[in-house]
Amino acid sequence: MLLLLLKFAEAEAQEITISGNFIDAFTQVPLPQVKVSIENTFYETASEESGSFLLKLNDVLQGNYILRIDKTGYELKRIPVQLG
Repeated sequence: MLLLLLKFAEAEAQEITISGNFIDAFTQVPLPQVKVSIENTFYETASEESGSFLLKLNDVLQGNYILRIDKTGYELKRIPVQLG
């Protein structure tokens, strides 16, 4: 089971950032190399050794999207998000 803490922020320059940490819900160990992406776009990143990640988006993305979270051995997560 995957534990996810997310934070959305929008800067004045219309850059949107999604950041958070991945931790195994049972062992409480940080999860590196968790792929985080916005479906049907080129925006993606992966979590660091500490489990933290930062995904920066520009102001072109507005509307409803799916945040996709994927790591081998864990259940795929698809989270609806509204951007803009």
